[in-house]
Amino acid sequence: MKAVVFILACSAAASFAAPDPCSVLTTSQLESTFGKLKGAPKPDVGLQKEKECHYDNEDGNFLVLRIYSADRWEMQKGFHSESNPTVLPGLGDEAFMVKRGTDKEIYIRKGAWILEIRSSADSEKVKSLASLAAARLP
Repeated sequence: MKAVVFILACSAAASFAAPDPCSVLTTSQLESTFGKLKGAPKPDVGLQKEKECHYDNEDGNFLVLRIYSADRWEMQKGFHSESNPTVLPGLGDEAFMVKRGTDKEIYIRKGAWILEIRSSADSEKVKSLASLAAARLP
């Protein structure tokens, strides 16, 4: 009985592990939308323990993808409510974009996850990447 409970607990924990943000976009998708990559993707862990993936392109733009629990959705919406968020229909369950100087941030809630995308690339490129990445979230 203990072995069954342990196996079920491990399965449940594995199913709640955040997806790898370095796996939601292929190199082909990135290079056709974001531009020729400069180096390999750089996985990292954010300040709040969220999984991250960092990219740079040869034009000098950066792209950061973060994936973390949707439990933080209302907090993100509240935090960005004064930044004139633009609703992005058709991305996940709910999505919005804000600008911070010349950078763009897109927040997508889909199921149990938030996909956060931050980039210095132009808005249309960032929205295209967000659409591609959101499609691959569970």
